[in-house]
Amino acid sequence: MNLTLIIVIIYVSILLFVGFFIKKSIKNIDDYVLGGRNISWFLITASLAANDIGAGASIGIVQDAAQNNSFQSVWYVWLMIPS
Repeated sequence: MNLTLIIVIIYVSILLFVGFFIKKSIKNIDDYVLGGRNISWFLITASLAANDIGAGASIGIVQDAAQNNSFQSVWYVWLMIPS
């Protein structure tokens, strides 16, 4: 077996293990969607920052900079990094 397949199998196994382990603590849809209303501010901030500077935003900024032959749009990513 090649290394890539082994890594994928290990990754999927870990995901299934975590899923079955967490399944015991989820009692209803609110626990699943809202995390049981027990998510720290740090995780919420990290999630918002990851969504904000994700692939879609980054690709859009690169495209804008390439079309205008400048890096005027790069400030957006640099301002989001501290958050």
